[in-house]
Amino acid sequence: MSPDPLECRPLSSHRRGSAFTHRELQVLILVAKGMNTTAIAANLRLPQNTVKHVIGKALSRLGLRNRAHLVAYAFRNGVDLIDLGNEQF
Repeated sequence: MSPDPLECRPLSSHRRGSAFTHRELQVLILVAKGMNTTAIAANLRLPQNTVKHVIGKALSRLGLRNRAHLVAYAFRNGVDLIDLGNEQF
């Protein structure tokens, strides 16, 4: 049986949420709001390929399969995407 990709894994010892870069958190907040790549790119004024790259690197680094797993991983590991979404980046 393969391990659960959403299983809680320890984050970096520096601080909660540090498993994600600043840019990853920006993108992740918008993914959690249900935005697609085009909308995220427009919102952050980034090329779509950059958004895809940011998401892909986070998925790969954490061993996750898709955006839903990424959002679930963040919530299960204490990253408050709702609260962060109200902050100015």
